[in-house]
Amino acid sequence: MAKVTKIIFLTDGLQNLILLNLNNNHLMQLPQEVSRLKSLTYMSINYNQLVSIPRELCFLKNLVELQLNYNQLICIPEEIKFLKKLQKFLLARNNIGVLPEFQDLKLREFYCEGNPLFLQQPVISTQRENVWSLQEITSRFVMNQLAENNPFLMDGIEQYPQVRSMISQGKTCAICGQHFITVWLDCVRFVSPPKDWKISKNLQLVPLRVLICSYKCFTQRDPNLFGIAQVQNR
Repeated sequence: MAKVTKIIFLTDGLQNLILLNLNNNHLMQLPQEVSRLKSLTYMSINYNQLVSIPRELCFLKNLVELQLNYNQLICIPEEIKFLKKLQKFLLARNNIGVLPEFQDLKLREFYCEGNPLFLQQPVISTQRENVWSLQEITSRFVMNQLAENNPFLMDGIEQYPQVRSMISQGKTCAICGQHFITVWLDCVRFVSPPKDWKISKNLQLVPLRVLICSYKCFTQRDPNLFGIAQVQNR
């Protein structure tokens, strides 16, 4: 039997669909059209070969339960925070090393056993000078001015779609709160899961992804925030 690597379906006539089961289909990706299933409440994609979650999936505002067990996921998109009604999230047996922020979600059950989540094994870091490109310096200035509702820039930015596209990729530093394009360092913050979550018994701390804009901010971090480093075994 040939393996199915991609599923193609017509969403016309499926606007009232509330449950979608795609288990055991050898899927490597999902079609973008899945975002049109506005009434979808329960979705199960267990035992497939997904390496990423399409961002379109994160805009199914009525989704209450999402199952992605036994895939090959390496990360969860930050857009997962838009699933405001999500209560049950299953990610067991994937390749996820770090999780995005979940504070905005109303999860009641969360399972992620069998993933290589980062351990708290600190190593000494060396200082790296912050030498930014002119594009980075300009982008930071523009984004931070827009955050302060600078009327001159807010009017001017409308005339330059390339600039709007560039700054739309901006991130926010977890330490200073300033905006930036180039990530200086990926970090994780280990936190205890909310008490109302139903989780695996052996999961005491959850590593959440945090972005930092500079070495200066890195030195000002709290003791529960660690930079992500690749260390070779000797």
